[in-house]
Amino acid sequence: MKNAGTGNYTVTLSTPRTTADYTVHVTVFNSTILQTTAQVTNQTTSSFTIQLYASNVFLYTIDRDWYFTVEDF
Repeated sequence: MKNAGTGNYTVTLSTPRTTADYTVHVTVFNSTILQTTAQVTNQTTSSFTIQLYASNVFLYTIDRDWYFTVEDF
């Protein structure tokens, strides 16, 4: 995982998927003070980007602790 700027994280998969059609689940910790929304973008066979936004104002990204899981069928 690489921090690509405030609220933007690039995840590179250790084993590329056969297609970019896989599911990414994101869970954000400590989002009760300022609710956070996670968005997956730039999804390819070998990487994707996670963006974290303040839910009450989608105008800015924020840093929070988070984790992800990937499902590939």
